[in-house]
Amino acid sequence: MELTNNQKDKILGIKPRFFFAILLPFILCFVLGFFVLKYKFVWQDFFIFIIFYQIALFGISVANHRYFSHRSFKATPFFEFLLFLSSAIAFQTPAICWAAVHRKHHHFSDKDEDPHSPWIKNGEILGFWKGFWHAHVYWIFSLDTLETIKKYTQDCYQNNRLVSWHRFHMSIGIFGLILPGFIESWMLGSLSGENFLRGMFWGGFFRVMLLHNAVFLINSWGCHYGIGYRRNKTSDKSTNNPLLFPFILGEAWHNNHHGAQNSANNAQTFLELDPHYWILKACEKAGWVSDLKNAHRN
Repeated sequence: MELTNNQKDKILGIKPRFFFAILLPFILCFVLGFFVLKYKFVWQDFFIFIIFYQIALFGISVANHRYFSHRSFKATPFFEFLLFLSSAIAFQTPAICWAAVHRKHHHFSDKDEDPHSPWIKNGEILGFWKGFWHAHVYWIFSLDTLETIKKYTQDCYQNNRLVSWHRFHMSIGIFGLILPGFIESWMLGSLSGENFLRGMFWGGFFRVMLLHNAVFLINSWGCHYGIGYRRNKTSDKSTNNPLLFPFILGEAWHNNHHGAQNSANNAQTFLELDPHYWILKACEKAGWVSDLKNAHRN
């Protein structure tokens, strides 16, 4: 489907608003938690949380980061669509916007024009708390989304198929919040209000809030503020932080990534695990992925 530039700009030029992007999901998570947390925690709660957390983390780590941002591998149209779906379920900014911001981050990493450096903003050296909140979340709302996309992701902007998919980003994201309610109700044997709210909370809103903050911590504290260790000499302050591994898996090896940005494998030693790279290797054998870059062959 051919799209005009005006149509593309309308699809991609939506700026996040604080209330809808941060405050409303937080309020809904809190309200749902008020009802759900009075029920006894069951294994189905944990199962639905883990499944949707991992789908969403795959959407950020593999889809947004390694594919759309860095083109660390090639994907068939079928697998590219699955990547887009997982990205939308993650409920962060749309994949093209995510990729544009990330490419700009690498271009100016920990310098003045870095969109989310905890160290500096508009020439001002930031203190810890001001830098933390700017890098954690506030930077999103001062972003010129469309200008960043056009400057850093022209390859995505010119892809009519990919841009057209982005019309459904928000709908898929909302569906990803509701679907866990139906699945957990089925697992528990009845479509009751209690069972549905359980699924929406654990697999939907709580999952979103926990994963969002785990990913935001890469910029605000975990991997750009001197916490952890550096294996590669880079011009920025990126570090590897094992404390974040349980929440973001191989994305915790952030200094390794900055040392070899286009690699699909963030691990450099056998102690640094990167399960998403293992998944990509399996997808390569299935014929869904090709040209899988690995800068860290042990």
